[in-house]
Amino acid sequence: MTQQTRTATRSTGTTTATTPYWLWAPVLATTTMLAVLLFMPMPWAL
Repeated sequence: MTQQTRTATRSTGTTTATTPYWLWAPVLATTTMLAVLLFMPMPWAL
């Protein structure tokens, strides 16, 4: 699992350097929003 994380970090590091900010920023924001909605307690759901 550690090796996969290291390789993933290397691949993302290279792609992030070549990929423009406006391309991966919305993806990062979407994944963060989904993570918050899924793993954080939702008051409106209660």
